[in-house]
Amino acid sequence: MRTISHQRQYVPIVSLVERRTKGRKMSLAAYMNWKPEDGFKYEWNDGILEKRAMIKPEEFPLVRNLKQALRQTTSFQAGGDFYTEFGCRTTEKQVRVPDISFYTADEITLAAHSPTVPRFVAEIISTHDAGERTLLKVHEYLRAGVEVVWHIYPQLRQIWIFRDTRHITVCSEAMLCSAAPVIPDLHITVNDIFANVLSTQ
Repeated sequence: MRTISHQRQYVPIVSLVERRTKGRKMSLAAYMNWKPEDGFKYEWNDGILEKRAMIKPEEFPLVRNLKQALRQTTSFQAGGDFYTEFGCRTTEKQVRVPDISFYTADEITLAAHSPTVPRFVAEIISTHDAGERTLLKVHEYLRAGVEVVWHIYPQLRQIWIFRDTRHITVCSEAMLCSAAPVIPDLHITVNDIFANVLSTQ
């Protein structure tokens, strides 16, 4: 297991993304009631839509493997579960749609009535995801109250784990990935995460 350290750096996410995004503009109220029909999911960033690919069918085994590991935990027995592509309000100006997020039973009940930020999220990173933007979103998630962020790299067969903005834990092959402290007893190897997941270009 490798840990990478870097200096804390606060980046103005909104202004940087706005300069580089030419997406469609939409009000928050319209966004919350909008159902895209083009096979993509969209995040809302200060009035601008950011297009992202949905979880691909070839990645379904990955989600299944994580859910099977979760079923062995006390967090699952207490009513917690993984949810896919469930939107969350990270700031007053941003709504994100992480690929996978964990909610306790109480949190999912609360989310039905008020904005609720999950404490664990996982993003499946594709070759089309801009590296800088994905790292900026890690900062955004952590500032919003997310405690653990996983970046899942199918091409690299690696999991990058963030608990703060200064360190990255990189896991591969037989290394155990942890979701502590959010799901303390969730431990799964990288090999098991990617079991039966086909490598795609």
